[in-house]
Amino acid sequence: MVIMAWAVFRSGPNGHKATATNNFSIPVELINYFTLVTQPEGSDESLIQEILYRMKLDYSHANLPDSEKFLTKDPTKFIEPSVIQVKNTKELIRSIRTKAPEHLKIVLSGGVYKVSQTIYLRDNIYLEGNGCAIIKSSEDKPVIFAEDVQNFRLSGLTFISTNATPFFIHRSSNFSFSNLSIINSGGYGIQIDDETCNGFIKNVEIIRAKFGALLIRGGVDRVTVINSYFGQNYTGNLRINNYGAAVRVQSMEHMRPEHNNSVGKSTNKPSSDELRSNNIFSHYIGTRRPKHVLIYKNTFLDNRSQGIYFSGALKGAVVDNLISNSDKEGICIDHQSAFNWILSNTIIGNGARHRQTDFEIKADHIDPRKRMPDGSPKSKLPGVSIDYSDFNVFALNEIAGNHGGGVKFVRSAHRNMIFRNLLIGNNLGDNDLHKFPSMLLGSSRTEGTQAKSQRKVFDNRKFGSSYNIVLENIIYEDRRGILIKERSKENFVDKNSIYINRPVYNIHDCGTKNVIRSFKQQYQK
Repeated sequence: MVIMAWAVFRSGPNGHKATATNNFSIPVELINYFTLVTQPEGSDESLIQEILYRMKLDYSHANLPDSEKFLTKDPTKFIEPSVIQVKNTKELIRSIRTKAPEHLKIVLSGGVYKVSQTIYLRDNIYLEGNGCAIIKSSEDKPVIFAEDVQNFRLSGLTFISTNATPFFIHRSSNFSFSNLSIINSGGYGIQIDDETCNGFIKNVEIIRAKFGALLIRGGVDRVTVINSYFGQNYTGNLRINNYGAAVRVQSMEHMRPEHNNSVGKSTNKPSSDELRSNNIFSHYIGTRRPKHVLIYKNTFLDNRSQGIYFSGALKGAVVDNLISNSDKEGICIDHQSAFNWILSNTIIGNGARHRQTDFEIKADHIDPRKRMPDGSPKSKLPGVSIDYSDFNVFALNEIAGNHGGGVKFVRSAHRNMIFRNLLIGNNLGDNDLHKFPSMLLGSSRTEGTQAKSQRKVFDNRKFGSSYNIVLENIIYEDRRGILIKERSKENFVDKNSIYINRPVYNIHDCGTKNVIRSFKQQYQK
C-alpha cells in the first residue's frame, strides 16, 4: 500500500509534473497556494518586517527559483593554458608563484607532496592530479589559500591535512573543485568565506573532517555542490556544535579564534549591523548572508551533527539529495533563513543522537542523565527542523524512519510551504521531553526555551509558527499525524492523507484561527 501511494504521490494527480529535479519544475498548485502566504496580514508583523528590512528584501522576492541564478556548470575558463608537469612540492610552489604565463595548468605526477607552508593561489591557475597525487600536511594552517583570486580550478587530487582546513577561500570568484578526496581534515574540509561568488564543487568526497565537511559563510553568492559524498564528518568538539553539520551555509559571524584557522589578510571583523545589542544572534539579522547556494544530488551518510544546516541563508535550493543517519536532523533551516527551496530529497534514519557528548546535549537544553538502554538521550530530533525561518518551500520529499518526528516547525516559523511530502514512521525514539508527531507546528513558549536569555530576541514574537501552508502530504505514523501547538495561528492545512496505527488524533489543533479542511484519515489495523 505504501509503495502504491508513493508511486501516485511521485507522478502527481491530473497529469501535472510533480518533480523538482528537472530545471526546478514545480507544480502549479504550489505556486498558487504559496501566493496566499506572501502577503502581509495581521498586526503582529513588526519583527517579520524588521527582518525583511534588514535583509534588504521584501515579499515580492517569494517567487520560484530561477535556474539561471544557480550556477550549475564549471565557471572557470582557461584561454589556451600553458601546461607544465611537476614531481615534487618545491616545483609545485615555484610554478604557482611564477606570474607568467597568465593561464597555467599544473599537472601533478603521482606520489605524495608534503606541504609545510600554506600555498597561496594566484589568478588563472589549474591544478590537476592524475588520480594518484596526494597532498599531505600536518601544519596548523590551510594547505591552499585563495584570497582576492579569480579563476582557479583543482581536480583529481587527494588531500590529507590532519591539523587544519585544506582549502580556505575568501573574497574570490569563479572557482571549481572536482574529483577530489579530502580525508581526516583537522578543520573543515573546505571553507568558503565572505565576499566569494561563482563556485562549483562536483564529485568531491569529504570524510571524517573534524569540524564538518563544507562551511559556506557570509556574503557568498552562487555556489553549486553536486554529485558529492559527505560521510562520518564532525569528529571533534565545538562549543557551538551545529558548526559540525556536514554542509553548513550561514550568515557572517565573527568566529571564535579556536575555530577559525584563516591565514587571510583581513580579519573579517563584525559589521556595525552585526554589533547591535542582540546577544549572540545579532549577526544573523545582518546583511552578510549567503545566497543562491544549490546543493544537488549529493549523499550524506553517518555524519555526527546535521546533514545540511542553513543559518541565515537566502534563496538557496536543496534538491534530490540522500541524507541518512545524521546524529542530529537531516536538514535544519534556522536563524531567519528565507526563500529557500527544499525539494525531492530522501531523508531517512536521522536524529538518534547516539554520538552526542554531554556538553552537546546540554547545549540543546536536554538532561544528559536521562538515557535509553543504548546510551543515547531520550529526547530525539526529527528528520527536518524549520526554526525561526520564513518563506521557505519544502516539497516532494520522502521522510522516513527518523527518530524525533518528520517535520518540525519550531518556536516561530512563518509563511512556509509544506507540500506533497511523504512521511512514514518518524517516531523511532522514546521522547520524554518532546512528544513529536509526524509534523509539528510549534511555538517558543511550548518549546522549552522562553527563559533562555540567548533566545529572547526571537521569543518576543507575539505568536508561534503561523501563516504556514501544509498541503497534500501523505503521512503513515504509529502515533500522531499533525499537531498545531498553542499560540500558532492562521495556518492553512488542506488535502492531507493521514494513516495511523491507533485511534488517536490525526490532526490536533491547540492554536487559534487555523484552517483545517479536507483531509483523509484511516486507522491501520
